[in-house]
Amino acid sequence: MRELREELGVGPESLSGLKAGGNVRVRDVGLAFLVTPFSAEVSSPEVSLLEEHEECRWVEPGEIRKMRTVPMLFEAYISATAQYDKQ
Repeated sequence: MRELREELGVGPESLSGLKAGGNVRVRDVGLAFLVTPFSAEVSSPEVSLLEEHEECRWVEPGEIRKMRTVPMLFEAYISATAQYDKQ
C-alpha cells in the first residue's frame, strides 16, 4: 500500500479487490529479483506520478507483451490475475 501511495498517489480508499499473485523470479543485468505482483481495481483512473517516472498509461493486458517494460512484467501480470480465471 505504501508503494501505491508513494509511486502513484493511490490510497487504500481508492482500491478494491486487492490480491497478491505468486512470486515471479526475475533476472536482469546480472541481478536476481523476487517479485510479488498484486492486482486491484481502482475507483478512478487518475494517478499522480513521482518525478522519477517518465510515463504512465492504462493498457489492455495483451498490449504488455508488445511494450518495452521491466523484465517479465507480463508474467507478473498473469501471476497476479490467475485467481480470476479460477472463479
